Amino acid sequence: MSFDVSVIVLTYFPDRDKLITTLKSVLMQKKVSYEILIADDGSENFFQNDIEEIMRRYNFTDFKFVTHSKNQGTVINFYDAVKEAKGKVIKPISPGDYLYDEDTLLRVYSFMNENEADVAFGDLVYYSNENKFTVFDKKEPICDELYFCYKNYNSKKIAKRLIKYSDSICGASLFYKSSVLREGLSKIVGTVIYAEDSITQMFALLGKKILKINDFVAFYEYGTGISTNKAFGSNRMLEDFLRFYVLLNKTFPKNSYIKSAIKKFGLIKNNKKIQYYLYRLTQADNNLYSIKQKMVLRKYQCVNYSLDFFNEINSR
Repeated sequence: MSFDVSVIVLTYFPDRDKLITTLKSVLMQKKVSYEILIADDGSENFFQNDIEEIMRRYNFTDFKFVTHSKNQGTVINFYDAVKEAKGKVIKPISPGDYLYDEDTLLRVYSFMNENEADVAFGDLVYYSNENKFTVFDKKEPICDELYFCYKNYNSKKIAKRLIKYSDSICGASLFYKSSVLREGLSKIVGTVIYAEDSITQMFALLGKKILKINDFVAFYEYGTGISTNKAFGSNRMLEDFLRFYVLLNKTFPKNSYIKSAIKKFGLIKNNKKIQYYLYRLTQADNNLYSIKQKMVLRKYQCVNYSLDFFNEINSR
């Protein structure tokens, strides 16, 4: 049996309440066929009984567990679930992040079909709910106009944005064509451990179509994930990105953006802050783009979002 979408919930010592609420945001999706895969990366307890109970409550049977007895890292955990997925589109999500409304899967799935997208993403409501509910004026990528060029798509310009300027796409917003994702992950598994969403840079270099839907697609709990939680240790992510770019360089040895990224992340990893600062000063193009990013963020406000669905799934 095939599905329109496979939603892969990536867990590692999850918070029970956040996990259940994330599942609710999926279980309330309308007018689209989907399955749910819970991919756990070696947690002592990922609340399997509670997951099965919420599935029974919603009378939902199209779910499965993909588990690991020991921690493998995000990429292997994700890849093992992707290999089991039967959906045409794959949406990864983590506990604490929620789909934006009950039509999110339908809306993005239809958008990808209509525009023949290999990868799609949308806006996020970056939020924190630690002491009080707070929404941040934050967006990734900061400069997103190229991703709206549905007819005149230019993958080379997007690769430049992603690699040379590090104007990345937040992984919480991403949806993938399953066949494209499966092949891409197979190229980085064993080398990249945590930064699974870095694969979009490889897709851009390969000419894959990465488009943005002009709508919100998820609530993203900012500050708790691997990439935004300082407690995890930024050096591990830096090393991961460095390994990724070394791998990319073997596939695209003539690409100057990749060589530049290797140099940049190598300097950051070794804490050579002064040298990195001087290195940045020699890159006039990078500095101009940094100014452009600052100007965009200065004007950006996260507005016109609705909390109706967020409140509904958190109150049930």
